[in-house]
Amino acid sequence: MECTALEYSLSRHLDSTRGARISIALRVLAFKLLAIFGSTVFALLLLEVFLRVYNPLGQRIYGDQIVLPKNMQRTIRNDGNPKLDELIQFSTNSIGFRGAEPPRDFDRALTVVAIGGSTTECLFLSNGKSWPDVAATFLAPAFDPFWLNNAGLDGHSTFGHLFLLDQIVGPMRPKVAVFLIGINDVGRERATGREMPTPRSRPPLSIRLARHSAIVAAVINLRRRGEATERDLGHEQVDITTLPKIGADRALSSSLLAAHRQQYVPAYKERVESIVRVSREYEIEPVLMTQPALYGASIDPLTLVNLDAIVVSDERRIKAGQVRGKLAWDVLELYNDAVREVGHE
Repeated sequence: MECTALEYSLSRHLDSTRGARISIALRVLAFKLLAIFGSTVFALLLLEVFLRVYNPLGQRIYGDQIVLPKNMQRTIRNDGNPKLDELIQFSTNSIGFRGAEPPRDFDRALTVVAIGGSTTECLFLSNGKSWPDVAATFLAPAFDPFWLNNAGLDGHSTFGHLFLLDQIVGPMRPKVAVFLIGINDVGRERATGREMPTPRSRPPLSIRLARHSAIVAAVINLRRRGEATERDLGHEQVDITTLPKIGADRALSSSLLAAHRQQYVPAYKERVESIVRVSREYEIEPVLMTQPALYGASIDPLTLVNLDAIVVSDERRIKAGQVRGKLAWDVLELYNDAVREVGHE
């Protein structure tokens, strides 16, 4: 009887000790989880502040909101291309555009904004050397007062141009907007709404979060950069004398042109029509420019390279393989033809 009581007492003691150990272990686990959660939140807050203050990625898109760097002075050291300035001077005004400050008599002046992608912004040309700068210098003596600014944004397509119109250019109400468009729209379909909704539509949650979070915006923008890299939309020095050359492939030409004509160009034409419509809603006269390129059915007069045969892109998205200059130009001309059609209409 005494043995049984002793065993019972020991069992109660062991249970109590085990319960106390479990309770302590749970408290330790909870503390560790709380510490991990707190340190994670603190690290994210630090990263958010860092990205807002420093902006190492050069972000200008926060979800579907364009935020231009204003009054920026930037010097780019060029170590790789002997045809560009060794030190490239790039600056923006109080709007975030390249060019002079808007005139005080804005409503009386002939005001022009140039809109496009990298071939308009001319990121690697110093101030005064981009084509909008050259056009401004050429036209200024003929119009007084006159103001022309460069609102080109590297990598932007007509998707981005519509947002720029709605958010920044439209409310300014310049008299003219010049659009150099086409190259960044090649192979682009209609907006899916997943990461780039159309203007004036309700965006998905990720886009709404990116409006207020530099971290979320950075994740989305890095993904977009990855897509741009896949589409060979980047900057690099090209020596056309060393590019490989290939012969014509009629089957490839036929299938590739048909794919763009049927799948991509109709959506592109709709966006160009939207550019015209939105511009005129803001009482801006749109001027549409077709996209030039340094390839096609011709001989380069300096190097005597046949620009028809050089390999200029790799259409991996539709498994087309390498594309020669003449075919790439024929594809781009489909988009230029859409611009001409809208202009005619």
